Amino acid sequence: MIDLDKFDFLDIGCGSGGVTGYIEKLGGTKGIGVATDDGLLKKGETAGLQVAELNPAVKENFQGKVRLTVISSYLERLDTFADIKQTIGSALHVTRSMLVIRCPWFDSDGANLSVGLKTAWADRKSSKYPVTSLQLHRFLFPLISKGMFVRFAILGNTRITHSGDERILPLDAENENSRYERAKHGPKPMLDLPAPTYAEMVVVIAKKNPASVDSMIKSLGKDVTVLFDSKASLGNTPAASASAAKAPAKPAAPAVPVLKSSLSRKLR
Repeated sequence: MIDLDKFDFLDIGCGSGGVTGYIEKLGGTKGIGVATDDGLLKKGETAGLQVAELNPAVKENFQGKVRLTVISSYLERLDTFADIKQTIGSALHVTRSMLVIRCPWFDSDGANLSVGLKTAWADRKSSKYPVTSLQLHRFLFPLISKGMFVRFAILGNTRITHSGDERILPLDAENENSRYERAKHGPKPMLDLPAPTYAEMVVVIAKKNPASVDSMIKSLGKDVTVLFDSKASLGNTPAASASAAKAPAKPAAPAVPVLKSSLSRKLR
């Protein structure tokens, strides 16, 4: 068990995916990284992060809370969506202020497949469960009405518009390549991508202060596209509907008498 009260942030995934920059944007100071994968643990140690081998999906492995939790390039490594939900639930349980989730972008895999292309991470061996923005939305949105947090936003970070980008590979390229090399992979179709494609999906969850989501979006810069923001939908949540139902009904406006004009009387 880890005593999280000794730390400012929790890094689930141990620095995978270049998470250091995100933590700096959020003012992270002293942190600890956790994972069950030896490769991720070694990566965290190399980055100078204190690490611990444990399953982050089990909230009983933690005592206390941290201000900030980041899950970076980790959820897609899990076997099932049930594992993903349990990991996010555990992270929410031990976080006081903000949870940030980063995943490779999988939403447009089918559209890119139709033109003989794929992203460099689409079928990596480590990508066991290609989680999508809609799946996370369906899981997270009902949790607002349960009081688990106050706001969340799903973002697309760094739009990729054309197949000439080195992160776009021919469909038959080996699944562990991260950058396109023509000499190695041969030619690929050169065209505008048929569906919105991003380098990654970012989910920002505010536990207490809704405005902290705006601050995070601003810190990520102009390359971020807001795909969904619960702030715009809060009036449609079950909690809001329940509040509206409990509100006293407004008294009906008095009926306005209809006056017949002298002209209408003459025409009868």
